Amino acid sequence: QCDDGNTEDGDGCSSVCGLEAGFNCKDKDGQSTCSRVECGDRKRQGGHETDEEECDDGNDKDGDGCSSACKVEGGYICTGALDFKSRCQQVRCGDSWREKSGDLEEQCDDGNTEDGDGCSSVCGLEAGFNCKDKDGQSTCSRVECGDRKRQGGHETDEEECDDGNDKDGDGCSSACKVEGGYICTGALDFKSRCQQVRCGDSWREKSGDLEEQCDDGN
Repeated sequence: QCDDGNTEDGDGCSSVCGLEAGFNCKDKDGQSTCSRVECGDRKRQGGHETDEEECDDGNDKDGDGCSSACKVEGGYICTGALDFKSRCQQVRCGDSWREKSGDLEEQCDDGNTEDGDGCSSVCGLEAGFNCKDKDGQSTCSRVECGDRKRQGGHETDEEECDDGNDKDGDGCSSACKVEGGYICTGALDFKSRCQQVRCGDSWREKSGDLEEQCDDGN
């Protein structure tokens, strides 16, 4: 894991050339140089797996996003490359930037905290809408069955297909669900093409509980 030119313990690289806790080692021309990881020195360091700094904002205070142990605090996101100071900020719904911090993850962020526009006041996807991200900001539009664009929205109403009409019996139902005995193809944002599962067409297919075990073209 390292080799600092000696077999001493306590200098970052152990007598068996393993990384020691509390140190960061870098290699140059094959030799390792090790230094102690100092939380609060404005340099985020990666060391032994047990004490790698998640952030380093240059102080030893809690409550500002980067804790006194140089761990990212809940509700915050910290950015900054290794060997540089970290910048931490709270995850804020409505700031036009979809973020994640620990178990807290925004499903969308459209730059406001209003309900009814696809992205809710707590930055969650709303039923009946499809949201896409560009440069961190979400743009939401209503999912319209029959508009020739298969859309993925809230998990309760994602379109399985969209063939451009609101008719039943053609493979894609009036609710944009694949009908039994049919298979529909087509990428998101494009019209779906649906056809019946036919035994003997040289294409082994599956539709719901109906699955061909084989198809040899006759």
